[in-house]
Amino acid sequence: MPPMTRSALLLALLAAAPAFAQGAPARLAATNDSIFAPLPLPTPNAQRMADGRPGPGYWQNRNDYRIEARLDTVAHEVTGTVRLTYTNNSPEPLSFLWFHLEQNLFAPGARGAAGNRASPTVRPGQGFRIGSVTAGGQAVTPVVTDTRMRVDLPTPVAGNGGTVEVTVPYAFLVPGERTPRMGRMEAAQGTVYSLAQWYPRVAVYDDVQGWNTMPYLGSGEFYLGYGDFEFDVTVPATMTVVGTGVVQNPDEVYTRTQRERIATARRSTSRVRIVEPGEVGTAAASPSRSGNVTWRFKAENVRDVAWGASASFILDGATAAVRQDDGATNEVLILSAYPREGVSQDPANPGWEEATRFGRASIL
Repeated sequence: MPPMTRSALLLALLAAAPAFAQGAPARLAATNDSIFAPLPLPTPNAQRMADGRPGPGYWQNRNDYRIEARLDTVAHEVTGTVRLTYTNNSPEPLSFLWFHLEQNLFAPGARGAAGNRASPTVRPGQGFRIGSVTAGGQAVTPVVTDTRMRVDLPTPVAGNGGTVEVTVPYAFLVPGERTPRMGRMEAAQGTVYSLAQWYPRVAVYDDVQGWNTMPYLGSGEFYLGYGDFEFDVTVPATMTVVGTGVVQNPDEVYTRTQRERIATARRSTSRVRIVEPGEVGTAAASPSRSGNVTWRFKAENVRDVAWGASASFILDGATAAVRQDDGATNEVLILSAYPREGVSQDPANPGWEEATRFGRASIL
């Protein structure tokens, strides 16, 4: 019998409740008390109503990023520069900003590395290397503590819409396999790089807790603010790149045949091959087979961006037509990239060749 999910277990407990009506163990009662306990919502105020909805005075700060990054496939290193435009919509001025440095989880001595699933990939030299940071055009000295960094501002950024630009040059070695959420994997036709947590990103400042500066310990999800991202990724020309958002320079990174196939995928509800398995590693997979190519992406009003790159990628896509509340339709292009090792030879047990179909179903 397969293990129960938490919801299935809860339903089973509720269905069996009459059997426990007499002499119910105190432990079960305590469990039910904790399951059905009231939510610890903040005290209602102008920012948040009693049921948790935003109130008339609610605000969010905004994070708009411009990122330039380069992948060195010999050293397995990413180097880049983050230019953050931070908008302080809170009512008070802020004299410093906090950033998350999740790559520091893989550095020796990291607080979260011991006993964590990231521990097998901890190596000397890993973690972020931070260059000369500027804020408002002036050099500043950041304070780094484990997976967090505080940047003291030369002049506080005013509340109610004040802005400041912070520039952070950085570099890190991409960890190997068995890394949570990102890393690299060797495939027959080229290394696969999966890049999340790949840039220093500003923490959230809100009306409940102020700065949210919990350290990254390798598990749990992430509380991030919204903004627009423009990011460039420079990689060897033999690689195919996929990333959050929309490619801004398709003529430079896709062949004419690939652009025609993407146009077909934008009209298709079923999978369209953009890079065929037999084209991987040939001139048909890239407009150029020498030098480097820069892929440019743009994503609007999102929390985060990620990307993947490999010379081994098969690429396919389809479109999900998502109906909006106002009756309009949002045509979402779903792309899947994977090496041939991810393709199943057993129709009853499909592999990554079904990723576009599953992704489309998830978006719908």
